Amino acid sequence: MNNPVYFTRAKEEEKRWIERKREDRRTINGEEARDFYQSLLQETDGEKPKEAAAAARRARRGAGPKRRRREAARAEAVSSSERDGHRLLRCAQEGDIQALKELLRRGCDVNFRDDFYWTGVMCASKAGQTEAVRLLLRHGAAWVGVVDKQGRDARDLALQAGHQDVVRELEQFVISDTPNIPTTNHAQSL
Repeated sequence: MNNPVYFTRAKEEEKRWIERKREDRRTINGEEARDFYQSLLQETDGEKPKEAAAAARRARRGAGPKRRRREAARAEAVSSSERDGHRLLRCAQEGDIQALKELLRRGCDVNFRDDFYWTGVMCASKAGQTEAVRLLLRHGAAWVGVVDKQGRDARDLALQAGHQDVVRELEQFVISDTPNIPTTNHAQSL
């Protein structure tokens, strides 16, 4: 069933209103723009800037090349460690044991978290990489109480993906990692 569409023609006075609105917009020409920028560049009194003003500008710019080099080195170190952290997550997911060992040998943070708070143990657990999980746990990776943005830990992710062998590995690690400290009731001994 076709319904006809009706259009309403514009009235003459509406056209005038639109045209006048367009005329109100003021644009500058090239000469005005050039004059504006030249006025910004000119010094007000024609003298060289005072030493205090120059020092203030240097301070705003970062106090020279030494500081910029230090900041660049710091940024490079941060980006390098972050890059290694993301590489650790990928290698854990893929089960690349040799690459994981190399990253850990170089000092990569075994508990590195990405923007979603995933760790290497989580990635390996979700992917069913039992050997990678074992290696990370032996190198001190934490998983108990470590959750992603949705509140899931490595065990939850392994269960969700159906990797019972990874779940067993995580649970055995917790049991074997718990120290055998005899508990005594101090209230009875008093």
